[in-house]
Amino acid sequence: MCPMNLAKLPSRQFRRGLSLVQTIVVVGVVALLVALAAGTTRAGFRLDRDRDIRKNLQTVWIAANQYFISTGATEVTFEELKKPHPKVDSVGDIKAIAGEDYSKVNNGKITSQDIELKLEYTVGKKMNTATYTTR
Repeated sequence: MCPMNLAKLPSRQFRRGLSLVQTIVVVGVVALLVALAAGTTRAGFRLDRDRDIRKNLQTVWIAANQYFISTGATEVTFEELKKPHPKVDSVGDIKAIAGEDYSKVNNGKITSQDIELKLEYTVGKKMNTATYTTR
């Protein structure tokens, strides 16, 4: 090639856009950030759900204690706690968060000697257990 032809080549300073490698790196970094954000968001929703279920179990325990004190009974079912009693707060306003069935708390019977309330529930195909410690 003669030196005259080299002078006509475009210089690097006038090229626009990104190279393929730069584009792949940028897309990879963005995908990684989106994946991290999605995982964190999902974990946050799971923590909120578990906290709300434990709060519902606390409400059941408070109603059960009121029932034990006002009636002198030593065990009660969730169905009995749903019925209105003169000195017992009803648990009828408890709403299932993840489709859990509160009639299955401690296998259906809550006793005055229980030190924790356990509830097993399924989200998707995964079995979860929520526990509220009473003492």
